[in-house]
Amino acid sequence: MTTKRNLTASLMRALATGRPILDTDTDELRLVDEFGDALTSWRIDDLSPADLGYAFDRLVGLALEDRGYTVDYRGLRLKMLDGGIDLIAIAPSREVCFYQCKATSQNIGPQEVERILYKAGNFIAKQTFDPPCHLVLAVVDRAVISAKAMHRCNRHNSLRKHVQLRVEEYPWR
Repeated sequence: MTTKRNLTASLMRALATGRPILDTDTDELRLVDEFGDALTSWRIDDLSPADLGYAFDRLVGLALEDRGYTVDYRGLRLKMLDGGIDLIAIAPSREVCFYQCKATSQNIGPQEVERILYKAGNFIAKQTFDPPCHLVLAVVDRAVISAKAMHRCNRHNSLRKHVQLRVEEYPWR
């Protein structure tokens, strides 16, 4: 029987070369190569929320790479010690985007958005960059973030002068 720890290790190795696809028809997370050919798969029930999070980080990062960004996969490299930033993406224009990826289908309320901002803000404040930069909350479905949460966030965002917050949607394919 494979333990969650062993599963996470094998998933992390496979994510380095595969593109994740969440297949709700078969309840599997599949990794495919650049041609769409299957590399490996796991039952969703066997994966921890962190495993799905790492796969979502990779999904978002690959989408950014497809658009010409250079991506540092902090979440995959550092796991829980990523400082609230899963990806650092540098656009071809040299614009810096800090990504916090949330693979959840549950509602992300005002307190959670504030927690994300606080943690990410601490990390961003220690970086050297030419403002403005962007803090991007990457989600599977934009509907998980309430309008109240975004309003409260925009109103109380102490980083607003230097960091613009935006939400981007990256559905599982």
